Amino acid sequence: SLDTNTSAVHISWMLAAGVDAGYQSFNNRWVPSAFAAGLAPRYEECNSFFHNGSFGASDAYASALWGLDWMYFQANVGLAGINLHMGLNANNPAYSAITPANLTANYTVHPLAYGIKAFDLGCHGRIVPVTNSSSANVVAYSVLQNDGSLMLTVINREYVSQPSPPAHNAALTITTSGTTYNDGQVMFLTTVNDNPTNKTGVTLGGSAISGSGDWTGTYMGMARPSGSSFALTVPAAQAAIIHLFNATGPAAPTNLTATTGNSPATL
Repeated sequence: SLDTNTSAVHISWMLAAGVDAGYQSFNNRWVPSAFAAGLAPRYEECNSFFHNGSFGASDAYASALWGLDWMYFQANVGLAGINLHMGLNANNPAYSAITPANLTANYTVHPLAYGIKAFDLGCHGRIVPVTNSSSANVVAYSVLQNDGSLMLTVINREYVSQPSPPAHNAALTITTSGTTYNDGQVMFLTTVNDNPTNKTGVTLGGSAISGSGDWTGTYMGMARPSGSSFALTVPAAQAAIIHLFNATGPAAPTNLTATTGNSPATL
């Protein structure tokens, strides 16, 4: 309930390890029926919290990680699309991705917009499986693009200000099965001090998004500890958008695995 819980509690819900089970439980109420009827299901109005959102959570950096995770989760189960609810009047709800100072000025870009942009970078193509048996609160999604390159989005949902357990950086070794990628690059979604309560100071690929929509984020190179794998650390409360390219072997990997330094497992 928004009336009886603080924004800190709401953030803990948004980034909880078990949030995916809640998403699936809600989907089970209606998505199978839509598929059975031959329909392409989509969410036509949704966001993190109802009644204009949770101020201090829906309008904070946590919403960028939540939105990125939410959109990929729904794409992964086959939904056709999502309409994120917004409000552009004088009393803007907390969950708006962008708001105008007035109807003639540049827009103000809020953290949720960065999650939408990060999703746009990695979502174009066909979902391929990622196995995740890690006990760390880290999720990963992968998309094979039409040119044969692979986009992998890794979201570390742990954060320092959570009550428990302590937050961990995720040390990954990424290996694909069936395809060797000879080059890789990455950009990070982050904020100052990786604080999920921040309402400003968010960047993607080292760049903010301006009120006019300009963005100059860039990728960085990735380390290769062996000929067929890449190494990467995703700090707590950050997301990594990874692009693997220059493929040899089959065009479509049969699986994508990673091991974490905190909890050895496949991701």
